[in-house]
Amino acid sequence: MRKIISLFIAIIILLGIVHINIFAEGNVQNENIEMFSMPQDAKYAENEVLIQYSPVGMFADESDVSPELMMSENLESVSSVELIDTLSVDKEDGSILKQLHVETEDLEKTINEMRQIPGVEYVEPNYKLYVANTDYDPNFTKQWAYNNPVYNINVENVWEKVYNDNISKTETIVAVLDTGVDIYHEDLKDNIFKNQEEIYGNTEKDDDNNGFVDDIAGWDFLNNDNTVYDNTTDSTGEKTDSHGTHVAGIIAAAKNGVGMQGVAYENVKILPVKFIAGKEGGDLSDAIKGIKYAEKMGASIVNLSLIHISEPTRQAEISYAVFCLKKKIKQSIIHISEPKRQAEMSYDVL
Repeated sequence: MRKIISLFIAIIILLGIVHINIFAEGNVQNENIEMFSMPQDAKYAENEVLIQYSPVGMFADESDVSPELMMSENLESVSSVELIDTLSVDKEDGSILKQLHVETEDLEKTINEMRQIPGVEYVEPNYKLYVANTDYDPNFTKQWAYNNPVYNINVENVWEKVYNDNISKTETIVAVLDTGVDIYHEDLKDNIFKNQEEIYGNTEKDDDNNGFVDDIAGWDFLNNDNTVYDNTTDSTGEKTDSHGTHVAGIIAAAKNGVGMQGVAYENVKILPVKFIAGKEGGDLSDAIKGIKYAEKMGASIVNLSLIHISEPTRQAEISYAVFCLKKKIKQSIIHISEPKRQAEMSYDVL
């Protein structure tokens, strides 16, 4: 009887080794992967990482055991790994982007251990993103760039060709991934996206079955609700939704005889996608969800006027996770402003 029990235990142990070991024979660690160093001034969600991996290369024979459990059992620097959310699954190559909670005292070490796992494309902290610039001129309604001899954006000639000559009357949806947007503002209310598939007043029902209940005019990923304008202040006393409103106005404030006039004041609808409140920042994971939502809702352009770090005293790095979204969308346009200031990102999802 003892022999049978010993044999049974040995089989369990052996199966455990074969079943769990991430770095088993044939899955040799990649010695050539560049080591990750945590940026000194970076802000990120505590004990959270974003990881993208190919299911073909990682845990290919472990379909009955979650990758999170396997990492919990095998990584030296963690006591547990838990799934927070699956952010994306690529339809073409099957790669998976996940948001994980890792119980660790050394996040940099954990990230480097994860980067060594075969099939892993990248791992990084769940960085905080911040609005690019809130110190704008309160008299911006003068809109000096429209006629400035040095920085003239030549928009009046474009208006003449596009609007007056009726070149294009096609409506374009522009998602503003930012703070919230004042959808009731007199210059914006007529140019706010309306979800025609969602029935107004039919509360607590997802009429269009897109996973977002009552998203009449966008979604708030920070608070996970449909209120894209909260009219509140942050810890610094700043209105939490001022930056997104400002950006939306530059893009599409209506030509209505009051206030300011947007660059694209006709045939553009603003889709508010909130994931930041004031200067307090928002999680990269929520930004990724917001981009995917914008694509789902038919946005042709996603505007992100953001910085990667809270101190705009050096050129900001743009997260690799956001760059990898170009695999999920058809085209990507990245603009980085002048060095030692900030990074501004816009994604074209046409």
